[in-house]
Amino acid sequence: MMKQKHLAVIVGAMLAPTFALAQSADRVDALIAQVQAMNAKVQAMNAEIASLKAAQSAPAAQASGVSASDKKNTVKIGTNAEVTLYGRVMAQVENVKVSNNWAGTSTDHNLTKNRVSAHNSNIGFKGEMDVGNGTAAFFQIEQRAPIDGTADSSFANRNSGVGFKGPWGTALVGRWNTPYKDQTIKVDPFNETTLAANTFVMGQVSQLGDDDIFHARLPNTIQYWTPKVNGFSGKVFFTANEEKTTTTNPYTTSLTLDYDQGPLFALVGYETHKDSGALTATATGKDKGMHVGGGYRFSQGTTISAIWEKLSFHSDAIVGTAAADMSRNAWFLGASHKFNQVSLRGGYGRAGNQSGTNAMLGGNSETGAKGFYGIVGYALNGWKALDKTEVFAQYVRLNNDRNASYIVTNSDTNAGAGGLNMTKAGANRWAGATFNAMTLGVMTYF
Repeated sequence: MMKQKHLAVIVGAMLAPTFALAQSADRVDALIAQVQAMNAKVQAMNAEIASLKAAQSAPAAQASGVSASDKKNTVKIGTNAEVTLYGRVMAQVENVKVSNNWAGTSTDHNLTKNRVSAHNSNIGFKGEMDVGNGTAAFFQIEQRAPIDGTADSSFANRNSGVGFKGPWGTALVGRWNTPYKDQTIKVDPFNETTLAANTFVMGQVSQLGDDDIFHARLPNTIQYWTPKVNGFSGKVFFTANEEKTTTTNPYTTSLTLDYDQGPLFALVGYETHKDSGALTATATGKDKGMHVGGGYRFSQGTTISAIWEKLSFHSDAIVGTAAADMSRNAWFLGASHKFNQVSLRGGYGRAGNQSGTNAMLGGNSETGAKGFYGIVGYALNGWKALDKTEVFAQYVRLNNDRNASYIVTNSDTNAGAGGLNMTKAGANRWAGATFNAMTLGVMTYF
């Protein structure tokens, strides 16, 4: 019996190293598995970071107001190129009323009309190709999609162009918003997509009509956008002088500087129109626009914004016509709040009286206007950048002073026989008018 015990002790002592080795091998295998799992997580995080960087650097998406491309709408071409279909479809049923138009020339005195409008519905294609050294070539072709039946036979009539982008910035040529206009959109709670927009006082001047608006999308443009550095970025824009004659040399320049980091954003913009003919059709001269603004995004879903603008116009003297000058100031305040799937948006703006030697309608007094709007929206599937559908109701009111002709409008407003024509077809077409508009609408992004 004693011998058996001794034998068992000896055998156990001999096998102990083997058991220890087996346990060590198990621990090594476990450590290898943990390292492999951590490596997989790191690769997934790197892929997500690369995707976010690509989305942030997509210039076509940023400029068009449509978020970065949704991969399910993207077709890959070759090994380093892709094309994305995107767009926004919207429609509104509107009740629009004009009253007190006693000083103007419009025949639409004290009328109320119903209409269907498709403000800013659009469809587009965009794509990019890696050309090496961190640089990509890109293009965008975007056009209006007037589902209300408004005639529009042109193609590529919205932001459309071709260019290059990289760590050094973005350069493009084509038809595009002026940077000045993009800044005005940024401080508008509803991004100027319907009649409820800060353009009822911003970017336009009473009685000048459509001849000189500082809120334009222009053809024949050349642009450079700087990269974003510590929250700062800038844009340089000018148009080719294709309409130059022996006496006039019309072109536009637009310069902007933005700061956007964290909850705070701020902006300053300056734009000039050479030989626009706004005051005197055949005269040379220069018109100028300057604005400053900004806003703050609170963590609870509230955003506030403000902008101040000064527009000035000058035409040189020509035979039979004296030199002329005119200017006016305007400002706008905006606010929005989102909670769950509901949004509240509102804005109030005021244009002051004009001043200068070009006194229209017999004087500069009572040439201002004030307006406000309110919007209630509901996002059916949340506030996502894409695949978002929103239904909304809005009310807009604009009061012109006795000699002012500001209008409630949008670049894609349905005018003519089926609707209330709200284009500026004459210097005092809408003098003294009050506009009221109520709207029910829906818009969806893809």
